[in-house]
Amino acid sequence: MVVMNVMNMNPGDGATSYANNSGLQKAVISETLPLVDETLKAMFSAANGRFHAKCLKLVDLGCSSGPNTLFIISYILNAIEDLCSNRINSANDHHLPEFEVFLNDLPDNDFDNLFKLLLNSNLFNGKKTRHCFLYGLPGSFYCRLFPSNTLHFAYSSYSLHWLSQVDQEVV
Repeated sequence: MVVMNVMNMNPGDGATSYANNSGLQKAVISETLPLVDETLKAMFSAANGRFHAKCLKLVDLGCSSGPNTLFIISYILNAIEDLCSNRINSANDHHLPEFEVFLNDLPDNDFDNLFKLLLNSNLFNGKKTRHCFLYGLPGSFYCRLFPSNTLHFAYSSYSLHWLSQVDQEVV
């Protein structure tokens, strides 16, 4: 199976595009937010109440081309900032991390539309001055996308169910 030639979402922002027809996915993603919160709090606790990296690296695997990616990434960044702000307020610490966010999907994904949506999103209008750097990362998550030990948090929703079989290189 050639993973790079698997189905992908309708591009653009027209009537039949994924960007305009992903409300059900957002509803399900919203139901998982407590799990995201729990995971981030556990990471923060395991690091003794602070993220030691000056730059946290996150990835959305299978991000597609619609607004749900920006919704979940914004949620994750706000949650991390809230955890850090509580620490800053209680410990007189002034460390808010910078963020590198990788948006991953297959090469045929409409990354152009995703970055156009970013211009109109509230991703950078958070409670703090947010230092966030976003990158499109085309490729299959069945292949190696990052060097060892470079990510702090990986998120994926609605991507694994599209695969009809595991790539033989993985098995």
